[in-house]
Amino acid sequence: MVEIIPSINSPTWEDVEKKIRLVEPYVQWAHLDIADGTFTQNYATWHDFNDLVGFKTPLKLEVHLMVTNPDEQVGKWLLAGVNRIITQVEVTKDPEYVLEKCHEVDAEYGLSVATQTSWMALKPYVDMADILQVLAVRPGKSGQEFGRHNYYKIHHLRKFCNSCVIGVDGGVNFDNAKKVVKEGANFLVAGAAIFNSSDIEDAINILKK
Repeated sequence: MVEIIPSINSPTWEDVEKKIRLVEPYVQWAHLDIADGTFTQNYATWHDFNDLVGFKTPLKLEVHLMVTNPDEQVGKWLLAGVNRIITQVEVTKDPEYVLEKCHEVDAEYGLSVATQTSWMALKPYVDMADILQVLAVRPGKSGQEFGRHNYYKIHHLRKFCNSCVIGVDGGVNFDNAKKVVKEGANFLVAGAAIFNSSDIEDAINILKK
């Protein structure tokens, strides 16, 4: 069964914490969007790693660093205790360095390719990164529509690397989740489909099925 990871894209730590608590009973991971308004063109989310220091949750946490200088920021998020860091291939200067920093503390590293970037940008890293991610919307706000051309990106990435762990983030909903998995995704990162639902547990279960 495919893994569902709730995506938390929020302006304040209070809202981030609230949403983590809402999904704790139903999943193993939570995905935190970190945007400081640079790479995401003046759109910012909560991005203070200090709030995670001492924070207790049974979930594993991955942070998606949608920033222009992820290489410089990875260390502080690892010190805060996250379990996985995902950076964008478009702005990561030294993926091997980021991987090394993650593995030093037994965290995983993922590389993501944005909707406007070819999947081929990930080819040099298929034997290096722990996971590969297709970001199927433009980096920024939650609730954007899934870009249909990303089906082909997922398909070609899976065909190129049968053993890779592939995640898809952005615009995932009840209508397209089945096709996203059919094209090769191992896990789905979903935000609006879960948090805009009147029943979070039911929404997660529908996505799983």
